[in-house]
Amino acid sequence: MPSTPAATNASSLPTPRERFHGIIPPMITPLREDHSLDVAGLERLVAHELEGGVHGLFLLGSCGEGPVLAEAVQRELIERTLKLVDGKVPVIVGITDACVAASLTLAGYAADCGADAVVAAAPFYFPISQQQLARWALRLADELPLPLLFYNMPAMVKVSIEPETMRQLCQASNIIGFKDSSFDMPLFEQLTAVGRAARPEWAIFVGPEEFLPAAHACGADGAIPGGANIAPQLFAAMYDALLEGKSDLVARLRERADLLQPLYSLGGQPGSFIVGIKSAVAALGICRSTCAGEFDDLTETALADVRGILDSLGLRTA
Repeated sequence: MPSTPAATNASSLPTPRERFHGIIPPMITPLREDHSLDVAGLERLVAHELEGGVHGLFLLGSCGEGPVLAEAVQRELIERTLKLVDGKVPVIVGITDACVAASLTLAGYAADCGADAVVAAAPFYFPISQQQLARWALRLADELPLPLLFYNMPAMVKVSIEPETMRQLCQASNIIGFKDSSFDMPLFEQLTAVGRAARPEWAIFVGPEEFLPAAHACGADGAIPGGANIAPQLFAAMYDALLEGKSDLVARLRERADLLQPLYSLGGQPGSFIVGIKSAVAALGICRSTCAGEFDDLTETALADVRGILDSLGLRTA
């Protein structure tokens, strides 16, 4: 990570909102058939994202299948991606694990490679209360070598953060914002209001891409949308249009982005959004569709549907 000049005044350093904003794809992890890292596919994918105008990359999230990847693959992905990005945009790394020590170890490696921040959802094995959730987050933040973005992902971890708990997280200086993937806009509005009141410098993101315009209206700094693996330029253009107040253009781009929605359920299985996204990226000729999780491959009929969706967006398939 670039060092800060000694003469730089702390007050002149960029705030989290200035550093982390816009479209930050939750990047898929390109894999070979043996589940090792597909290095050539990774190179093409990173180039695809950067050329699409994204504002950062998020590694090892849900779309990146972080919790089910071998540690060696996690580390190689982090190291290679940081080298490929070469400081062009911020890179944040998912460290979600049921074991705090494991999260800290991976965060340390990410810091050594030059990552800008880490992201963690709640421990996902034992159910926890809101009090336990706050205690875990505050402990983790205190021991991390990098700033932390809290990840509210109730579908995966069995608990959703409540506004009062978020208020407690605002007390930790090393927590710099959150990503919400609850699919609950009223909750997102409440969490954003809490964060903005206590920590106006926080970086706040929505996960579900269909909520980007509504989230922007209530104070979000951007989105971490799975569809940006496929059409990064589409989501980057929508974000720019939101900033410029071009509501008609936002509506048109939103209609185009909505064409991706059927892709996320084509597999007809839990977690099928990963299969759909990877199959679409594979159809674009970027990398294989191999998944780390126990997912079924799409049928030929479903793959034809993937190509139809990409064609409707004017995206050239391989």
